[in-house]
Amino acid sequence: MVSMQDIEPENSYRAQLQQDVGPVTLFNTFVVPEGEMERFMAGWTAISTFMKRQPGYISTQLHRVVGSDNVLVNMAVWESAEQLRTAVQSKEFQDIHHSQPDGLVSRPLLTQKAGVPGICLA
Repeated sequence: MVSMQDIEPENSYRAQLQQDVGPVTLFNTFVVPEGEMERFMAGWTAISTFMKRQPGYISTQLHRVVGSDNVLVNMAVWESAEQLRTAVQSKEFQDIHHSQPDGLVSRPLLTQKAGVPGICLA
């Protein structure tokens, strides 16, 4: 079973998904149990393949943490929180998600770009 842990408990991932905002970027840090990387990658590939077919999906990228064999960060861009919410609540997503390795830790966080004058645009 996957253990979902909120980075900011007073503003949970589930609560973030209820917001009427977009575009949004999901950052999800995964801590993969020892010996389960192959199974995790197969599940992540299946989920990503499913997500690519969903309305509102823009892109995704998986990053490995430097110096770590078991920590990865997924960055996925969506047109809106609502479209991401619809995708993750679907039966197909849930079936794939629940096939991930026992002991997998997931720390999702839904974000929007922040603008800083002279540095970056929102």
